[in-house]
Amino acid sequence: MENPSGIQRSIVQPAHLDPVDKLERLKKLLDDGVIDDAQFRRMRDLIAGG
Repeated sequence: MENPSGIQRSIVQPAHLDPVDKLERLKKLLDDGVIDDAQFRRMRDLIAGG
């Protein structure tokens, strides 16, 4: 089955990743142009606060 939601697989992260792993993956998404700076900051704040 294709991805009906249109969300890229790289954005969906397993819950078991620690915050550092999540931040590293998030930074890669920013560097690859998948997300913009505002999205990066919002998600970074959620990871750091959660």
